[in-house]
Amino acid sequence: MMDRRAWLASVVGVLFAFAHAQDPRRRARVGMLLHGTPATYSTATSVLREGLAERGYVEPTTLELVFRFSNGAADRLPALARELVSAEVDVVVTSSTPAVRAAMASTRTIPIVFFAVADAMGSGLVASLARPGSNATGLTLLIPDLAAKQLDLLGDLVPGLRRVTVLRGRGEGAQAFESIAAAVAARGVEARFVELSSAEEIGPAFAAMQPARSQAVIVVDGPLLNNRDARIADLAATYRLPMISTLRRYVDAGSLASYGPNINAMVRRAATHYVDRILKGANPADLPVEQPTKFEFVINLKTAKTLGLTIPQSVLMRADEVIQ
Repeated sequence: MMDRRAWLASVVGVLFAFAHAQDPRRRARVGMLLHGTPATYSTATSVLREGLAERGYVEPTTLELVFRFSNGAADRLPALARELVSAEVDVVVTSSTPAVRAAMASTRTIPIVFFAVADAMGSGLVASLARPGSNATGLTLLIPDLAAKQLDLLGDLVPGLRRVTVLRGRGEGAQAFESIAAAVAARGVEARFVELSSAEEIGPAFAAMQPARSQAVIVVDGPLLNNRDARIADLAATYRLPMISTLRRYVDAGSLASYGPNINAMVRRAATHYVDRILKGANPADLPVEQPTKFEFVINLKTAKTLGLTIPQSVLMRADEVIQ
């Protein structure tokens, strides 16, 4: 027998499809709930617009985007999510796990599309990847699976790597933290795991790395650190510490390297495969959560030279992009 939640999701999907079928020329209203600043998400929002334009949604005639940014303050997300619900958006597009949770707590009927959560099923956002079973679906980063690869690449970039510091915002990227712990243990690398509660703790955390004899830094993806990418890259340069991260924007800001999913490809997929289909009547509960298919390894060669590192040609050839 179909349980009440599944029945409700099915009914909502049918009603949503019926409502949109009445006037296919209506202007779609898409809410954007983003756990960061407009600058942090400027590229992502541009890519989302491009993806929706491919499907015929163009501002202001057939598309209205309604933005809400938390500016990195997680406690603002619930109120911002409620504002989007009150604005009667047709779908909410969001990213980080805290933002998805806030959206899901605010509505069980408005479809929610996430384009970059660390572990959608492990975080309890969906019942399964194949059948999300609620009003939320999208793309998961699967960051925990990247930890071993990042550590191996860091070892290729920093000869004789034996000691690293791993940074994360408190409560963020728990699965990635665990995965890195397993990876360093398997490779005989000593790791210091540092959790930060506020942006004010970032500077002291870097200052403590030299006395701890850390040779490199791994940054775990999460809103607290992602919203300070330029500051973190500057500190890594100041203390002459090679750094690897999941997101390439740290490399653009001046850190050494990144390896992770191509976020722009995921945002575009969210627009063309999820938002478009939902606006045309698809039920999010029936749209499988997808895993990233395109990964990129980016090296900042200018930073490597500043750090006195000679990157082997074999490593440079494996990079998807080398910033000169």
